[in-house]
Amino acid sequence: MLEKIFQAIADFMGTLPPLLQLMAGIFVTIGMVKVFLMIVKFAESRSEQKK
Repeated sequence: MLEKIFQAIADFMGTLPPLLQLMAGIFVTIGMVKVFLMIVKFAESRSEQKK
């Protein structure tokens, strides 16, 4: 199931022009960094509450 979703995304990205592929990659990377920072912030706030 998950493999089909990844394949569909890869096929869609392959049909885009190179500049749009680059922009989509940049947005995905920024989104992943933001999610990671939110997780770190959440973990820090939980550890401060335990003190």
